[in-house]
Amino acid sequence: MKWIHPNTIVGSTAVGKKYFRRHKIEEKLWREIRKGNHILLSAPRRLGKSSIMKYIAANPDAHYSCKYQNISSDATAIDFYKRLFELLLIQLKSLQKARERFRRWLQTKGVEEITATGVKIKEKDFDYKSNLLELLSKLKPADVHVVLMLDEFPDVIKNIAAREGIAQAKDILHTLRSLRHDDSFKGHFTLVLAGSVGLDHIVKNVDRLSVINDLYEQTLEALDADEVDGFFEHLLQNASMQVDEACRTYILQRLQQALPYYIQLIIEGCNDILYADKRTQLTKEDIDRAWSLVLRNHKNFSDWDERLEDYFPNDYPFFWEVLTYCAHHSSLSIQELYNLAIKTGQSTTYKAKIDDVLIKDGYLHQEGNIFTFISPLLQEWWKCRHPYILQQKRSWTLT
Repeated sequence: MKWIHPNTIVGSTAVGKKYFRRHKIEEKLWREIRKGNHILLSAPRRLGKSSIMKYIAANPDAHYSCKYQNISSDATAIDFYKRLFELLLIQLKSLQKARERFRRWLQTKGVEEITATGVKIKEKDFDYKSNLLELLSKLKPADVHVVLMLDEFPDVIKNIAAREGIAQAKDILHTLRSLRHDDSFKGHFTLVLAGSVGLDHIVKNVDRLSVINDLYEQTLEALDADEVDGFFEHLLQNASMQVDEACRTYILQRLQQALPYYIQLIIEGCNDILYADKRTQLTKEDIDRAWSLVLRNHKNFSDWDERLEDYFPNDYPFFWEVLTYCAHHSSLSIQELYNLAIKTGQSTTYKAKIDDVLIKDGYLHQEGNIFTFISPLLQEWWKCRHPYILQQKRSWTLT
């Protein structure tokens, strides 16, 4: 029998047949774009922000021209303004009425060629920022509507602050805010920003949060009851592995929340087991075995730990204490959190840091005054990753 594997993807963004439509969130985003709002797409990591943005960019509403791009490599202000200028020109070139209208202006600016991957400009010291602003001012008279979907935007602000200084990163944040408040651009130029690390905490290291509080923040939640059945069908359509209702329920019970990334990890583990055993019917025992297999595959989780240390080196000791305590005790109360904050010198800003990073980026979940891991899989992996903390259990008698 030819084995047909499930339609899963966990290593990169889901596109084409791999993408599971999130109709409700897609419609919410378009509703705000039509209003002329600029959007911050906020969600814990691995919930599918990039996949949704790519799908929307590839399937725009009528009268809109959309472009998605991961901009994490931009490390200077020039890099960033050059990126926006080129993306805008590439989109305008795809619109026939815009091509003709902007031809003469582009010639005066020394723009020699526009391709799908970049723009060739005659002048070496081209001022991308001022020419971007001038180009934006021409969108409304041309009656064009461009939406740029910029992924990993927080990385750019972090990179620029590290390489060129906080003043340069602050200038970009204020320039973008000015653009968003300019009525001459409204409805003709829209930014959708997202990233795999929360923007709030990055901005706080550079400027006040007021510089981004005008963005419409759209959160992306776990699959709801209407979506979860469709997601299982999407993953298992025509697959050799058979997963009955009892096993689907058991997977969701073990995961506690219907998060697409973790569901796919378990489905892939189950598929590997059945494929090796040459069986098609999944059992609960297979799910338990798959759970253990997933935990042993460190590539699924190591990045969660490493990114915290990379992005937040000064706060990492506090985050490490919180996550390790929570992993070994299964939960953490607000009082215990405060005690850990005192221990690591974070007593004044500890809750904001938990909200902006560990909750917003998909490590912890808060219900009332209790914090737990958003995923039992991530909790068990973290516990195994830092086992030696058990030797310090006595020091964790928190009062």
